Amino acid sequence: MNALENWFKEILSGAIEGCLNTVNDMLSGALNNNDNTGLNGIFSQFLGDPTTFTGTTGSGGTSIWTTIEKLSNDVIVPIGAFMLMIVVCYELFSMVVEGNYS
Repeated sequence: MNALENWFKEILSGAIEGCLNTVNDMLSGALNNNDNTGLNGIFSQFLGDPTTFTGTTGSGGTSIWTTIEKLSNDVIVPIGAFMLMIVVCYELFSMVVEGNYS
């Protein structure tokens, strides 16, 4: 019985070890390639050297900072102004209603 149990344990441990080695090889092959393939190639293609990052995707590309500024001016500021207008109108109506009941 012990021989059968040991045989089954060896098969399971071998299968698990083989699966983990395969996953390790796949991930290290995808992440650590020195020939600009895998994720290193993607990062170097789009970001380049982090010390010289400017936010553009190449010559004539739109800078990420320009995009953030445009979103801020076109989306965030109007929403903030609308919320401020609601608060001011609520306060004005509250003052008018309180003045009428005094």
